[in-house]
Amino acid sequence: MRNAPRSRTGERPAPDDSYRLDVYTTSIREAVVHAGGLLIDRAMAGWTVTILTEPGDDAELVARILGCQVAERGAIPDPDRPLPYGIAVTSALYDADTRLRKRVAARFGQTVGETDVIGVDPEGEHDPRLHIVSHRLSHAAVVFKARALAAVGLAGSPVGGTEQLMRATAAETVVSDPELPVSAQRG
Repeated sequence: MRNAPRSRTGERPAPDDSYRLDVYTTSIREAVVHAGGLLIDRAMAGWTVTILTEPGDDAELVARILGCQVAERGAIPDPDRPLPYGIAVTSALYDADTRLRKRVAARFGQTVGETDVIGVDPEGEHDPRLHIVSHRLSHAAVVFKARALAAVGLAGSPVGGTEQLMRATAAETVVSDPELPVSAQRG
């Protein structure tokens, strides 16, 4: 895990204690379009990335291209599975799923981790704990994202060098209403 993030003491996590990122989305296509490069770069850095989505014919293939695992979003989680360091959720799912929105909002108050909302309009209204982040894609991420886009029926779609998302880090302490969708909260 050469590129895995270091702890505050500068130590890298042990292989069985790797960084995990869970990505909640309604479709694998949505994950590829909004954050495919980020997911690839995290996987290449040694993170265990799991895309939790609705079942689909292309999900396994596309997840393999991204270097990720895929799981059914509605499945009961394994109680022995370690909690993720990061959570990413698409804005459409965040707005539509009250239960997931409460789970994500609960993460805002934790002392470790990061929470990303992908596919959100950074110019629109949003939770004040979320800040615009631009992720610069590695060359490999650009290449593999293009392959993943082709696998979800978007062959030839342009792949830019950055992806924008909204991120809250554990240090944020501003309080907002978890009952409101991200699009309804003032920034």
